[in-house]
Amino acid sequence: MSVETTDPKAATEALCEALDHQFGDPTLLEAALTHRSWRNEHPEAPSDNQRLEFLGDAVIDLIVARHLFDELDDSREGVLTVLKSSVVDEGALAALAREIGLGPALRLGKGERLRGGRELPSVLSDGLEALFGALLIDAGYGRTREIALRLFGHALDAAVARARGDENGDVNVGVCNYKTAVQEVLQGGGEKPPVYSVTQEEGPPHDRVFSVCASATWRGQAVSAEGVGRTKKMAENTAASGLIAVIGGIGGEPQSSMAAADGVLTPPDDKRGADPAIDAPLAEGDPSGI
Repeated sequence: MSVETTDPKAATEALCEALDHQFGDPTLLEAALTHRSWRNEHPEAPSDNQRLEFLGDAVIDLIVARHLFDELDDSREGVLTVLKSSVVDEGALAALAREIGLGPALRLGKGERLRGGRELPSVLSDGLEALFGALLIDAGYGRTREIALRLFGHALDAAVARARGDENGDVNVGVCNYKTAVQEVLQGGGEKPPVYSVTQEEGPPHDRVFSVCASATWRGQAVSAEGVGRTKKMAENTAASGLIAVIGGIGGEPQSSMAAADGVLTPPDDKRGADPAIDAPLAEGDPSGI
């Protein structure tokens, strides 16, 4: 539902309608809609939305991560990380903010308005995170989760479909377009797309095997992964899956990874043992288990 209005009061009412939530504490909503530029020009304003943005960022991440975790119980950590990033990166959040009419409801300083702040992805995504922070305080986790799953539903469905390989309605064949996925997360982090280079070709012409290296920069560090396949495209896709595992790794510096494929592509095996605190069933609506 796209909302367009130039009346701040009407815009705020339309936003609450899009959320399907009326705030019990209107000051929370006001704070969520107050950009720091407004507060700079209005020192009497009690707060801006930066603290709520911090909280909302965490709750959105949690809700999206839990949904993907439940829906894709066979997917590896690296794949889940990339899929989550595609749902909650700045561009995706800004698009959702536009859809629910957040921009017209924001309280911006004059300078921010003149530079088109109501349409800037950074302002919109930060504002949406702040809105979810306010929702969490006002309505609790269960209600916030319900609203998030409804608003993020299309993006979550697309992410799950991508992982299952059925974006076009095909039966699940266990194939993921890792090249697209890793490009999305790199671009979401402000990095350039990966570079693919053939490092080796083996076998007769009718049965060639290709080795490809995928390299990129992530958070200031060079990262790379190699993949093997019976076509260049398959090898590139496998290398991309390895790059996903590198980027999504936890507890260590990014390092190169190797993955091979014959048709069904999977990222490298997760070597960690089961953790009872992570693998135990989680109560519905309870964020404490993650």
